[in-house]
Amino acid sequence: MKHLTFLAVLAALFVTVSSFTTKQPVSPAGNTADPEDSTISVVAYFCNRDTFVYREYYGEWKIEGEDTVMTADMEASYMINVTDSTAKGYELEFHLLDYQTALPEGADAGTEISSFFADMFGKRIKGACLRFTTDEFGVITGYSNEKEMRKLLDKAYRETCGELMKHPRIVEMKQAGIHADKLLSMFNEDVLMQDYVKDLDMMFAFHGKRYDLGETSYHEGATAKQYANDSYINAWSDPETGKYGIATSVDNYIPWEDALNIATKAIGLMTSDTIADAIQEKFTTKKETMIYNAYVSLSYFENGWPEEMTRQDITRLAGKEKIKQTHVLWERYSVGNH
Repeated sequence: MKHLTFLAVLAALFVTVSSFTTKQPVSPAGNTADPEDSTISVVAYFCNRDTFVYREYYGEWKIEGEDTVMTADMEASYMINVTDSTAKGYELEFHLLDYQTALPEGADAGTEISSFFADMFGKRIKGACLRFTTDEFGVITGYSNEKEMRKLLDKAYRETCGELMKHPRIVEMKQAGIHADKLLSMFNEDVLMQDYVKDLDMMFAFHGKRYDLGETSYHEGATAKQYANDSYINAWSDPETGKYGIATSVDNYIPWEDALNIATKAIGLMTSDTIADAIQEKFTTKKETMIYNAYVSLSYFENGWPEEMTRQDITRLAGKEKIKQTHVLWERYSVGNH
């Protein structure tokens, strides 16, 4: 029973952080006009039929004290190719070539369930092709077949949820008064689409912006639209190779009242009142500020194609950490095929 209630807390905490209005690691840089020697501009110099194949590694970890446990291990490969190039921008395709999951050693119930879900969902969307457009700088302006993609993702999600409800661990949870199906019902087409394009969007997030070379840091106070945060930016370039890159890190400081409010709603959906009250009591024992760190590092080839990307999302609360990391590397490419 103990590991099942803990799973409920983890799920609620995930929903909590995902629901925050936190500042993401994309700086308020200027546009690409009038660049100077002390700045770098992220601009796409793509050609028709340019093709890149990337390999993505994704992992999640829980850290408490000196104990570190891996809770997710996934790998994917995808291809991005240019289908049309004009003076006003580009038309591209994003193909999901492969998707694999591995069950980490010593996996607990939560890890076993999430790994099963990711594996079943990944198999259903493998081979999908998302068509998207950018402006002349490489800024994504839209998804040409978004309607079809939403239908595919929604169908895959509903079918996977149906399989998941038969999983022995889910049956145990239901018998213990934890209703995972209610939490799963919170995810709609909008959430699925946002999650599917999250890494693609991040690979092109810095395009069309200009950054001061070197390191910059600043603090922003809390407002009605965002939490207080500390931001760090480092931009670099290599004159010999033409490569350049940007790394950004943002610490968002989230009052415990806000974390408790959203977590309580998620827990209430999943559990009986008795279990929800017990979990809420434990959650409020330490009234500490939650820190959510969003880190992104991107390096580019001279022509503006992403070379490597690392994204980390770290949640810290009451001596515990939850880390999510995505690492994307190019495997092969073909460019300049005019």
